Amino acid sequence: MEHLSIELVELIAKQCRASNKDLASLCLVNRHFYSAVIRLLYKNVIIHGPRQYLAFKSTCTRLKQMVYRLDFSGYTTRGARWTESKAKSVVTAEDLAVILNECRQLKELFVGEELMHVFVSPLAIQSVFFEQQLRTLDFTGFSDQTFTKAMADYFMEKKQVTYNHHYDDASSHWVIPKELENISFYMCMALSQDRFFVPFFDKLKSGGHQLKKLDLAYTQINSQLFRHLPSPRTLTHLNLQGCHSLSCCSELIDYLMQCKRLVQLNVNRHIASGFCKRCIYQLLTSIDTLEIVDIGGHVEFDDELIQQLPPNRNIKYLSVANCRQIDIKTLLNKFPQLYYLNVERVINMNQLYNFLKSNNNNLRIIEVSSHPSLLNQIGSWHLVKHGRRAYYSQSAVDPKYCYSKKIVMSKDPILSPMNRYWCYSYNIST
Repeated sequence: MEHLSIELVELIAKQCRASNKDLASLCLVNRHFYSAVIRLLYKNVIIHGPRQYLAFKSTCTRLKQMVYRLDFSGYTTRGARWTESKAKSVVTAEDLAVILNECRQLKELFVGEELMHVFVSPLAIQSVFFEQQLRTLDFTGFSDQTFTKAMADYFMEKKQVTYNHHYDDASSHWVIPKELENISFYMCMALSQDRFFVPFFDKLKSGGHQLKKLDLAYTQINSQLFRHLPSPRTLTHLNLQGCHSLSCCSELIDYLMQCKRLVQLNVNRHIASGFCKRCIYQLLTSIDTLEIVDIGGHVEFDDELIQQLPPNRNIKYLSVANCRQIDIKTLLNKFPQLYYLNVERVINMNQLYNFLKSNNNNLRIIEVSSHPSLLNQIGSWHLVKHGRRAYYSQSAVDPKYCYSKKIVMSKDPILSPMNRYWCYSYNIST
């Protein structure tokens, strides 16, 4: 092993999917192993609580410069055995700004709702948007009006001031990271479209940014926002779940029709409403790159519309939850390559049981409404419950991490517990 290059040792350790504890042990073997593994150990840093934050804060700058992904999405003060005020005071805007400035290779930043109090400071906001290497930015669950005002005030044109001497050219213009391409404001319900989203996306558009992943689920946006978004031609993932102010026959549909690389689209409404038949038909027939679609809650998606659709062999994951009564066999005839199908509140249990007994196509996972009376097994189909979600899956298939309701923003498969909850356990419709 001593004759292997540092890069090769790092690759071997990565492929072994060793835990952080194992990686730390490898660092103690010899200097050669240390040089190889230490980069892997600090590449993805997930902060779970105050003590871990303080430990990372005291880490030397050389190690912080190795951080590629910094994840606060699962940060919580619960279990710290400190008073709430003491636990909250651990993370300050000033300290966070210094940490982000030291993480010079930072590409991915995730922040959860328990750090919302830090981001009422313009300094904290500025420290994020001056990370010029940043590619992925994920804010989740920010719903406080104070944060909304801080974000809106910071992004108002011609009102920017210098908050931190670390950033030289802040006096005249606020900036957005040049490489920013993945953005999530999932569950940031209080952010204002006019005061924040419009100037923010206008700045992205004027800067020539090319978005790949965009998650605006459960925000208060309407269809007019899509006039201000950057070019849709590079967009691969778009989540608009729970955005009840969106309308069809609007700027939104025009924008989606230009998405030539879109792989995942979520326009779930949860309630009996939604787009007209014409717009749904356009979405499902014009965007031929789609593989993952959530059309749940759009009552016009029914058997009549399904009959009109041409066969689609690209879509492999489909949710029709809360739509009208749909004949699954007709649906599968139009989407023969489906691997996953969500039929919550669409068919009754007798219909479901009869279908599962006779199913012989590619379908391997079917998500249903969680209910105590569900049978544990129907033929080769086994019941699996995970959080608020319930599935029937084929024997050899684990459905728990098959379909995410929040866009998975990170390239790394290891998610924080809170991020994993939003992606795979949470279900607002149950």
